[in-house]
Amino acid sequence: MTNANEITLEKEENKMGVMPIPKLLITMSLPMMISMLIQALYNIVDSMFVAQLSENALTAVSLAFPIQSLMIAIAAGTGVGINALLSRNLGEKDFTGADRAAKNGIFLAIVSCIIFAILGVSGSHFFFAIQTDNQQIVDYGTQYLSIITFFFCRNLLTDYFREIVTVYRPHNLQYDHTGNRRYY
Repeated sequence: MTNANEITLEKEENKMGVMPIPKLLITMSLPMMISMLIQALYNIVDSMFVAQLSENALTAVSLAFPIQSLMIAIAAGTGVGINALLSRNLGEKDFTGADRAAKNGIFLAIVSCIIFAILGVSGSHFFFAIQTDNQQIVDYGTQYLSIITFFFCRNLLTDYFREIVTVYRPHNLQYDHTGNRRYY
C-alpha cells in the first residue's frame, strides 16, 4: 500500500518528468500568460478611466508606465527565482534550504517594497518634473505613482506569501516520529 502511495506521490511531485510535453507547456505557460496580461491591463484600464478626467491626467499615467513596468518586472523576476529555488530545495528534500529560500524571498519582497515606497514618495515628483514642464501633469503623476507604489507593496507581499504557501503545501506537511518535517 505504501509503495502505491509513493508512486502516486512521485507522479504528483515530478509532473515535469512524467507529463506529456504539450500538456505540460499549456499547464505551465497559460497561468503565466494570463498573469502577465492582467498586469499589463493595469495601466490600460487606468488610462481609460483617467482619460475621462483630462489629457494631462492621461499623460501623467502614460509617463508612469515605465516605472510601473519596472516594479512588475522586479517582482515577477524575484518571485520566479525564489519559487524555482524553493521547488528545487523541496525536490531535493532540503527543507533547511527551502526555509532559507522562503525567508530570503520575504526579505527581498520587504526590501523591494521599502525601496519602491521611498522612491515613489520622494522621487516621483523629480521623475515627472524632468519629463515635462506642465505642473498639472507633474502633480497628477506624483499622486498616481505614490498610490501605485503603495498598492505595489501590498500586492507584492500578498503574492509572495501566497506563492510560498502554495509551494510548501502546508496541508501535506506532517512531522515524523523524530520531529522532522516531511511532505506527503
